[in-house]
Amino acid sequence: MTSCEPCHRKGLGVPAVKWCTECDEALCSSCYDSHRSMKALLSHRIVDIDLAKTTPVPALMKLSSQFCKTHTNQRLEYHCLFHDAICCQNCMTHNHRACANIIPIDIAAKGAKESRSISDLLSQLENIQQSLDGIRQRKLQNIKQIDDQDIAIRNTVSRLRQKVTERLNVIEKELYDELKNLKQSGKSKLERESRKLQQTADLVKSHREQIEFEKQNGTDKQTFLAAHIIKEYVIGIEERILHMKSRTGTISLVFQENGDILDSIGSFGSLSLSSNTKTSFNMDEKHSKEVEQRESFIQGFDFSYKFDVNVKQDVMITGIAATDDNRLLLCGGGKCNIIITTLEGKYLQDCKLTGEPWDVAITREREGKAVATLPILYAIQFINTNSMVAGKMVKFNWRVYGIATIDKRIIVGGKNSLQILDTDGIKLSEITVPSISVFYIHPRENGDFYYSDCTYVYCMKPDGRHVFCQDVSNLDSPRNIVTDTRGNLYVAGHRSNNVHRLSSDGISLDVPLSKEDAINGPFAICFSLDQSKLCVSNRNGKTITVYDTMYAPQSREKDIENLLKYL
Repeated sequence: MTSCEPCHRKGLGVPAVKWCTECDEALCSSCYDSHRSMKALLSHRIVDIDLAKTTPVPALMKLSSQFCKTHTNQRLEYHCLFHDAICCQNCMTHNHRACANIIPIDIAAKGAKESRSISDLLSQLENIQQSLDGIRQRKLQNIKQIDDQDIAIRNTVSRLRQKVTERLNVIEKELYDELKNLKQSGKSKLERESRKLQQTADLVKSHREQIEFEKQNGTDKQTFLAAHIIKEYVIGIEERILHMKSRTGTISLVFQENGDILDSIGSFGSLSLSSNTKTSFNMDEKHSKEVEQRESFIQGFDFSYKFDVNVKQDVMITGIAATDDNRLLLCGGGKCNIIITTLEGKYLQDCKLTGEPWDVAITREREGKAVATLPILYAIQFINTNSMVAGKMVKFNWRVYGIATIDKRIIVGGKNSLQILDTDGIKLSEITVPSISVFYIHPRENGDFYYSDCTYVYCMKPDGRHVFCQDVSNLDSPRNIVTDTRGNLYVAGHRSNNVHRLSSDGISLDVPLSKEDAINGPFAICFSLDQSKLCVSNRNGKTITVYDTMYAPQSREKDIENLLKYL
């Protein structure tokens, strides 16, 4: 039983029948009548106590929330229209003195229940609730999926084991067949040699018996002649015996066990928990599209500064890469070196190479390592980016230009082919492509990669299948390719004097940089590590032009969606 709170303060235990949402108190019949008779309290909303029990009043609606959080003894009495903030008398005096549109809350609240803002808020809260319910249902479905996946994996492992057993049976049969053939071959050889030995032994025995017969029954002359004739045969037989001794050995069946066979099997596969953090927030279509477009979306680029490479020789920068500490590695055509500068353009040093470099890529899987292509020498060369000392070269049979690193692989563009190497330069495979020369390559987030041949822009899977081949309108002589955090491509148009933006599927989106932005004959482009700046090898590679990246502001719905990702 809920007691009347005013009566309780008087020491009386009277059951409550009503609840005042403004006073945040339970009232008995008598106190309710008194409450309703006071003019100052007529606006208070009072509900039955049973309704108050079944519908708990949120903390937001309790009496304490009507007081200022900063000045806790002051009621919230005013609404600043300019700041869309509610405030007490002290807040109004100190923080909103210059604000012209401040009205009492009672006036601001008139018609609030029927207002569009309340309707929108209820719609948004309903929307969030539906999204949370949907997310929870997907989590429950995911639990069942995991159980089903467990069964499927066990079935797959069982099938793999059966295949391994079948393969072992085949290997065993092949081994036994080979053993049978080797055994028969060895025995046949020994039997042939045994027959020859027996024939020779029979001949020797015959000669011996003849000499003994002549010795016992013949004359000296007959014995002498027989011995002389047989002696010639004996010499031949001895030579054959010596030859046979030198070649006679034991034939054995030997089985060399493959000690690595168990290690080579290793396991049937690897297991992991794959987490897809993508969530669905069921906003209305307008808000949904707005949030999708604003998510890390680069609105454009703003010119920041430019610098000429401060070296004596005339250079043409054909390749750019940024290290983890935002040093720029510039491939300067015309001389056998890579030029190292800061992101701001300060010259640091040269890295001497064996030949003239065209393009360079950072191997991030092995910290402090890069690799550059040397077309004239038909080679690539590794670089220590800490000491800026060139290392070993790997030779090819043709000129190589474009280069990129994907996972633990290096992809090199050659003549009608892409060479796939490990991070030490050892060839793993080769992919045939329609392009005579692949001038630039860039990795895609899913393991695919893009490349250009100065005519088209391609996307290819690791197994050699093309995803797309694009001939983009107003993109003449496409060169270097980079991608942003959303996976969009930026392609330098060398002859069209612009930078095109394409979707990850190769669809032309827009031209964020053109002649109006001082783009002239771009070769290479490169984002800084945090993608706050875009560096362009401009004016046919003679100048590095740097642009600031301008992102679209994120909406409030996006903030809510980010919170939902952690649920």
